[in-house]
Amino acid sequence: VQINASQKREIKSVRTFSKYLEVSQLREHKGKFLFSVSLLSTVPRGEFRERVIIQFKDAKHSSINIPIVAFVQKDLRLNPAIVSFGIIEGSDPIERRVVLENRSQKPIEIERISSSHPAVSVKEKGEKNGDIVLVLTLDPTKTSGDLKGVIDVVTNRPTDGELSMSVFGVALPK
Repeated sequence: VQINASQKREIKSVRTFSKYLEVSQLREHKGKFLFSVSLLSTVPRGEFRERVIIQFKDAKHSSINIPIVAFVQKDLRLNPAIVSFGIIEGSDPIERRVVLENRSQKPIEIERISSSHPAVSVKEKGEKNGDIVLVLTLDPTKTSGDLKGVIDVVTNRPTDGELSMSVFGVALPK
């Protein structure tokens, strides 16, 4: 934050009421007030909106709010999170690949994979740069009509180790 010398204002404090933000003053020099705002590791996943409050010593404008906005993602994610098998016809299996992306440095292991639909099976295909490749296979002979299901993947991570993806397909009218 920089204050023009003509305004003759001084910063009294920089703070937040959020339990997920940490504000640290780095230095103050010639009207410039440098500080750092960090998200704590306990921040919930999803959209995050908070504010940092700068209080001034003068009474004319006692404070200003600086919005802090972020979208916090888990270390693990399935890409894509929604899988389409397209139009289901014939009896040949249809395959789709999904990557279990690992954004952290910690290795992951899949403990369990389950499918809510008997026509869809999942196998681990291999690992690449810490990510795990999954192959989803649809057996068209085991489904009649449109396909709607969920694949659950459970890993060895206690906090963000359970992931789900939706699967669907459209059957041709008979």
